[in-house]
Amino acid sequence: MSISANHKPQKANSIILPHVDVRGDIDAINRGRRQFDPTTRQVVVRGRVYGMHDDGRTFPIRGDGIVELSRGAFRALTILRAYNGPNDAADYRMSRELDITDEDRLIAIRLWHIRTEAD
Repeated sequence: MSISANHKPQKANSIILPHVDVRGDIDAINRGRRQFDPTTRQVVVRGRVYGMHDDGRTFPIRGDGIVELSRGAFRALTILRAYNGPNDAADYRMSRELDITDEDRLIAIRLWHIRTEAD
């Protein structure tokens, strides 16, 4: 998960779990082994949907190993990143954010643990 503490939540947010072979997906996209919809600018490869920016950069949308997040859960992840994981300071900061629910916080903590177990 390469979320920095400065990432801003978007309208739609998703992250890729550590077990996903992102390099393999990108290689398959570059070799043309994918489905591309020019209307939506979405690419389907190996059971995952990626969006494409005009400059060719891709971003995850949904599929196997991609987790779709609410703005609050994504924001909670950025806070965990800023405070190097779940701790009292991160909990306090999340409690001050009106758009982060208890469920968002729990989702972010679960994802943080998945990430750290994969390292």
